[in-house]
Amino acid sequence: MDVPDFNKRYAKVLQYNVPNNENHLGLPTVVCYKALERPENLTSENLMVVNVIGWCAEMLASCIVIIDDVMDRSPIRYHKPSWYSQKDVGLTAIYDALLIVSGIHDLLRKYVGGRKCCTYIMELLHEVATKAIIGQTMDMTMNTPDGTTRLDLFTMNRYMTTTKYKLCHFYCLPMSLAMYLANIYDPEQHRVAKKISLEVGQLFQLQNDFLDCFGNPKGTGKESSDIKEGKCTWLAVVALQKATPAQKKIMEEHYGKEAEEDVQMIKDLYLELGLPTTFATAEEELFLRVQTQIQQNYSGQSQEVFLNLLKQQYNFKHSRLGEIC
Repeated sequence: MDVPDFNKRYAKVLQYNVPNNENHLGLPTVVCYKALERPENLTSENLMVVNVIGWCAEMLASCIVIIDDVMDRSPIRYHKPSWYSQKDVGLTAIYDALLIVSGIHDLLRKYVGGRKCCTYIMELLHEVATKAIIGQTMDMTMNTPDGTTRLDLFTMNRYMTTTKYKLCHFYCLPMSLAMYLANIYDPEQHRVAKKISLEVGQLFQLQNDFLDCFGNPKGTGKESSDIKEGKCTWLAVVALQKATPAQKKIMEEHYGKEAEEDVQMIKDLYLELGLPTTFATAEEELFLRVQTQIQQNYSGQSQEVFLNLLKQQYNFKHSRLGEIC
C-alpha cells in the first residue's frame, strides 16, 4: 500500500502480535497436513501454502487476543506488555486487530485463490471468527454494566457453551484446514475431526482456568485476573456447585473484586472445597475420553498425529502449573 507510515505500523503490529503466541494453530496445521496428504503432493509449493494457511489461523487468534486484552484491560500477554498498553497504541489496537483480519483475506487470495479449497477455508475462518465473537460477548455479559458479577448465570451449561464458542472452535482449525488443503471434503470425516478438536479445546480451557488461579505467572506469561474480573470459570462454577450457603456467601461478597484480600479469600475457598483435586480428576477424565475417541476413529499416522497433539496440549499446560499458592 502506498502509505509508508501505515506500512511501517502494520509491520510492527504483525511482528509484535502474531509470532509471539503459543503457536497452538499454525504448526499443528502443517503437521496435520503432512499426515493427511499423499506423499506425491507434498511439493514445495503445497508446503509453502500450508504454512501460509497456518499463519492465517494464528493471525485470526491474535486478532481476538488483542481485542480481548483491551476489553479485560489485561496488562500482560505472552510474557510481555499487551499490545494496547504500548505507547501510542491504546484503543487504536481495535483497528490494528481489524487490519490483521484484512491481511488474512489478502494472503488467502494471493496464495490459495484458484484452488477448490480456498472458499472452504475462507468460510471456515469466518465461521470461527463469528463464533469467537459470540463467545466473547457471552463472556462479557456475565457482568452487569456497573461491574456486578452475575453469579446466578454461573452454570456448567453456560460455562461450556461460552467456552465452546469463545475458544474451542479455534482448535478445529488445524485439522479442518489441513483436510481442505488435502482435498478431503467428506462431511462425516470433518464432523468427527471437529468433535474431537472441540474436546481438546475444552481441555485447554479447563487447564487455563486452573492456571490463572494457581499457576506460576512466570510460566503462564500473564497475570492472574479471572477472580478480579468476575469471570465465569470452571473453578467458579464448580465452587458454587459444591459450596454450602455460607461458602456461597463468601463468593457473593468477594468474587469479582480487585482487592488482593478478596482474591485470596476466593483462592482459600477453592482450596477448602478441594478444587485442585477435583480439577485433576476432571482433567484426567477428559484426557482419557478424548484419547479413546481418537483411537476409535483414527488409525495409522492420522491417529498418531491426533494423539501427539492431545498429549502436547496436556503436557504443555502441566509444565506451567508451578506450585499451588
